Amino acid sequence: MSKSLCEHVFDALGGTWNINREIKSALPTSPSGQFSGEARFDRRPPTALAFEKEYLYVESGKFITDQSLKFPATRRYVYRYQQASDSITAWFVKPDDNTAVDYLFHEIRLDDGNELSTHDSLPASFVIKANSYHLCGKDQYTPTYILQLTEGHLEQWKLVYSVKGPQKDYTAEASYHKERKIDDLKPNAECSAIPRSQKPNEPTALSHLIKKDNLRSYVFLTDDSFLVTTAQGRVLIGTLLPSASNTPRYEQAAIETTVKWRLVGQYETLKSSSIITRANGSDLILLGGNDGTMSFYDRSVDRILPIRHLKAKLAFLYALKLHCDHPEIQAHGVLAVYLGIPAAYVYKFSDDDHHGNNDTRQPTMLSLPAYFIVTSSCYLPELRIWVLGSRSGVIAFYDKSMSHHASMLEPCSIFTDIHGQEAITVIQSVPYRDGDQPSHVLTAGRDGHYAVHKIVVKSTSTLNEETVVVLKTVHCSTPTFGPNIEGAAFDNQRQELIMWGFRSKEFVVWNATKDMETMSVDCGGAHRNWCYRSRKDGSNGGTFVWTKASVCHVHSQIEASHRVISSGGHGREIKAMATSPVLMKDNRAETQYTATGAEDTTIRIWSFNEQRDESKSTFRCLGTFGKHTTGIQQLRWSADGSLLFSAAGCEEFF
Repeated sequence: MSKSLCEHVFDALGGTWNINREIKSALPTSPSGQFSGEARFDRRPPTALAFEKEYLYVESGKFITDQSLKFPATRRYVYRYQQASDSITAWFVKPDDNTAVDYLFHEIRLDDGNELSTHDSLPASFVIKANSYHLCGKDQYTPTYILQLTEGHLEQWKLVYSVKGPQKDYTAEASYHKERKIDDLKPNAECSAIPRSQKPNEPTALSHLIKKDNLRSYVFLTDDSFLVTTAQGRVLIGTLLPSASNTPRYEQAAIETTVKWRLVGQYETLKSSSIITRANGSDLILLGGNDGTMSFYDRSVDRILPIRHLKAKLAFLYALKLHCDHPEIQAHGVLAVYLGIPAAYVYKFSDDDHHGNNDTRQPTMLSLPAYFIVTSSCYLPELRIWVLGSRSGVIAFYDKSMSHHASMLEPCSIFTDIHGQEAITVIQSVPYRDGDQPSHVLTAGRDGHYAVHKIVVKSTSTLNEETVVVLKTVHCSTPTFGPNIEGAAFDNQRQELIMWGFRSKEFVVWNATKDMETMSVDCGGAHRNWCYRSRKDGSNGGTFVWTKASVCHVHSQIEASHRVISSGGHGREIKAMATSPVLMKDNRAETQYTATGAEDTTIRIWSFNEQRDESKSTFRCLGTFGKHTTGIQQLRWSADGSLLFSAAGCEEFF
């Protein structure tokens, strides 16, 4: 079935556009000026049955008034195509949800002079004019679209708004255009199912291309190299030069001086938007494209190879390595969430799938609660439990062992208010000793708190024997670096918890065990594209890479930003001390803790590292708690040593 002209126009709008808008106001109370930035038409599954196609329109950039005042500006709409009426409509989005459709803005009506709307083919080049009208209160909006199609492609177009009302009288003329293809990036027929471009021969040519592109998603390959995707679908590998990777000093440098770039290829499916992630416990790098293609980076051939085609555009992607009975085969599990679909899909694939042998097994589907936007996830393989965190602070548990009973798994337990109504950014299993069962999970959110919970899995006595997860919070704390906790990792060598996030315009790495800052970078804030990798050698070092003003910046250090010569205790006199009973495990003495409280209002927990040479025996601080607002007066452990009670001035008791 041939497309109508209206459908051709709708399809041609897709992708990323450079936008320049001139606003001319006849009223002194409304500013005139220039806006420049980027506009994206991101294809997504239709959110209403009456429409066959849908875009989420996202516009962002900078507005400069005629008085030279500068400030960021953004707007969002939803564009829809309906086949029955052969029409395009623009809709407002809800102010509290930047993706949900609110109410109709206007319908784009092609002029009667456009007589090709039912023809089977299009001429080589012609101009389309479309008009509309919208009444908002007493204000009249008259948008006019002027589009030039060349061989079915839309390379540039204009949108002119005329706005009249009691308090408004202005015109806004916006010009949209796409960058032309680079001559030295031609399709390579030798690639697999995903189109790829050849690499430029000269490093200077590659540097020139990167400057004209927008770096989007980062993921680290090693401590000194990372992979990044761009708005034009390029996949690059950056290797840190010695000046940036072998010094603990602050470094913030442009890509030409600190990163050696190599082009893997350019892929149509990664243009406009992409998701990239590294599988937990593995070196596998997964990529999700704008058309639903899931692929991976194969280091052996230095290519991006497809694994499978998913249902729609991805909104969230999480992967992890799974246990396999055959040591020579690696198996992975992937959780994917699509835009507009209220379910998460769990896929399983092995090395065979990497070479084109796609796994035909049906995915396991996890039903998402209402208004549940996935922001984090974790899989506990020993318990066969999936844990999902949402943007609104809700945590949902799913029992995968029940997947053979139903095609769609419902949550077996849901928890709210653990982190208020803020996004859950971290969910991960707490390390456990060999022979033990995983029983604790760490969560953190943008409320500024992190917590450790004990998981108890129970089975009901009903006929279907359903699973219920009981979550008991055993530890909760607030790092002092700021409210936005974005990631965490356990340093198994030093047995320390490392966290990172943002404090105003700074990116901060925090050693939660020692209660001290190990890295601080002025990057401009959390809204940027960024990635961080913590070193696994116990050095408290790491590498932070981010995009600022369309340029890649790097900060790398091989150790903490400062070294503590002699770690102090409390800043004021110690007023209370209590030693716990010897904690037993499997009928043997395990450990013993000492708590101290002081006038500085903090409580510190210590362990005693006893050596044969008593002069080498030391106390080690395991954690610091700052809940009190007055000096500590008394400390007492419970009989089993699992609880610590504290009392301070002003009748404070915890």
